[in-house]
Amino acid sequence: MNNLFRYFLAVFLITIGVMLVMANVGVVSFNLNLAWQYIYPIFFVVIGINWLFGFFRKRGGSWEMGSFLLLFGSLLLMDRMDWIVFTFWDIFKLWPLLIVYIGFNLFRRERFTGEYGSGKEWKKGDFSMFTVGDHEYSEP
Repeated sequence: MNNLFRYFLAVFLITIGVMLVMANVGVVSFNLNLAWQYIYPIFFVVIGINWLFGFFRKRGGSWEMGSFLLLFGSLLLMDRMDWIVFTFWDIFKLWPLLIVYIGFNLFRRERFTGEYGSGKEWKKGDFSMFTVGDHEYSEP
């Protein structure tokens, strides 16, 4: 588990625990339904940031899903703050992002790098984040 996600989960659990204890003692009134409306958008934002940082640090992650969750969670938070109107089911209004992601992925398509032995070598773009290992073919 990534450190950012682990710390977020720890702070989240501590905060919820303290709020529930304070509500049981009668110090504060705690409305879980109201709190949940802010908790799950923040969860989307944190997961999106986690995946974006993972992608840019070349430790896994996905920039497409990371940016999508960050944008989706941010829009939900802006709705909760009455800046815009955006509900959970308005996720379908974000379909044009698919076109943007496809456009960016066209930059990553395979390209020809020249002759290699008797065949031709095709090299994937430099954006590949996953490797299995190295092997040299020095003998026939």
